[in-house]
Amino acid sequence: MPHTKFIANYKELNSLVDGLTDTDILINASDDHELMLSLTQAKVDNKINGPILVCGYGVLAQTAYLIKNHQTAIKFIDRIKSLIINKKDGIIANSGSVLNSFLGTYMVSKLILDYMLEKETVLAYGNFETNEIRFDCTL
Repeated sequence: MPHTKFIANYKELNSLVDGLTDTDILINASDDHELMLSLTQAKVDNKINGPILVCGYGVLAQTAYLIKNHQTAIKFIDRIKSLIINKKDGIIANSGSVLNSFLGTYMVSKLILDYMLEKETVLAYGNFETNEIRFDCTL
């Protein structure tokens, strides 16, 4: 069920939806690294049992991550913290386009399908400059 309320962290989300179940697939396309970290930390803390899909973009790139277990959650937290510290190849000004939303929708859909088919895919990456789209099994 869609909501139009701004969500800042896991606690606010959990309150809004009145709890998450093991079968819920959480998709975060907010491009807010603090929310990304809060939701992923909730996964580490076993507060979220289902998978989390995180989709974000840079000027010429689109990335989607499937956080399906404790191990991928820890790797994702490390990656986001590294991007914040280094401020390269990652979190930058809000520069998305309609192309980012189309590619992000495709990537998230493919990651959900792979998850349902029990494939190991956890990362989707697209680069508009090089015309590269890839799906990987490691972060």
